[in-house]
Amino acid sequence: MSNKPSVILIEEDPVISLQLSRLLVQWGYEIFEKCDTITDAILAIKSPLSKPDLLIANIPYTHTEQHLQLLKVFRFLYKMPTLFVTTAPPQTIRSANPGSTYFGLLSKPYTTYQMQKAIYNTLYL
Repeated sequence: MSNKPSVILIEEDPVISLQLSRLLVQWGYEIFEKCDTITDAILAIKSPLSKPDLLIANIPYTHTEQHLQLLKVFRFLYKMPTLFVTTAPPQTIRSANPGSTYFGLLSKPYTTYQMQKAIYNTLYL
């Protein structure tokens, strides 16, 4: 087993998924799984004992509320830090996670530095 922090990535755009995966590996993270949907991510984790260290989830502007409800289930089941990447207004994400400080929020568009910093802050601060 690797000592690298592992990441499960939910991103429906294959180009963005590939680019982000490459950056994560370059930064020293292990890709646990790349998924198109939240449902795929739930199915990818076979056991709460073998879960990734971080979830990075793209929240599309359309159907934001549905995605957030599924992510609530995911976070309840696996209790892992989550970085939301979205074009949705930040207050939408925050209102869906009242009282939770166990997540990061990164608005699109973002720079590589902003992504790296958001990942670090979500995992370690």
